Amino acid sequence: MKLRELTEAELDMLYRRELTRAFPQTERRPLSSIRKLRGQGCYDVLGAVLETEIAGYAFLWRGNDDTLALLDYLGVVEGLRGQGLGTELLSLVCGRYIPHMPLLAEVEAPQAQTEPERHVQRRRLEFYRRSGFSYAGFDARLFGVHYRMLKGGTGEANLLREGYERLYRSQLPGPLYRKFVQTTRTDAGIGGMEV
Repeated sequence: MKLRELTEAELDMLYRRELTRAFPQTERRPLSSIRKLRGQGCYDVLGAVLETEIAGYAFLWRGNDDTLALLDYLGVVEGLRGQGLGTELLSLVCGRYIPHMPLLAEVEAPQAQTEPERHVQRRRLEFYRRSGFSYAGFDARLFGVHYRMLKGGTGEANLLREGYERLYRSQLPGPLYRKFVQTTRTDAGIGGMEV
C-alpha cells in the first residue's frame, strides 16, 4: 500500500461514496471546507493505493506553523474493511508525519446512548491504542460531539492543546469558536483506561 495525494475528482468520489456513509453528519466536515483548507495549503488529502485501487483515505489538517497535524478522517473503503488495511494505513500516516510533528486524532468518547454504539466507540479508541497512540491530556467538544484527543508521537499536553485550538481559531470567527469549540483538561484517559 502507498500513500499519494488525491485528485479533486478522487476527493469528490471518496467524500460522497465513503465519508458520507462512514461518518455521521455531526462528525463530517463539509466538502467545501475541505477544499478551502486544501487550497490554503494546510490540509492533506491522501489516498491509500493498493495496486491500482484506492483502498483507503487519510485527511489531515496541519497548522500553518507545522507544529502538529490533526488526523481529520481515516478510513478503508467499504468492501475492503476487516483485512488489517486500516492498521497499515495508520502506520503509513504515522511514518509520514510523526518524525516531523505530533499527530492528533479526535476519537468520539464512549458516551453513546446505546451499548452497541458505545462498543463501536470503544473499539475505535482501542484501534488507536494498539497503533501506539496515547491520551493527549485533553478532551474536545466540537459542534456538540465529545472527543477524546489522542496523540501519536510526542508532545506536551498544553502545547498540543494550544496548537489544536489555533487550528480551529484560524477558521472560525470568535463567536462561533467560543460557541462550538471547547477543550478540557482531564486525567481520565480513554474510557477510564490509560492509553
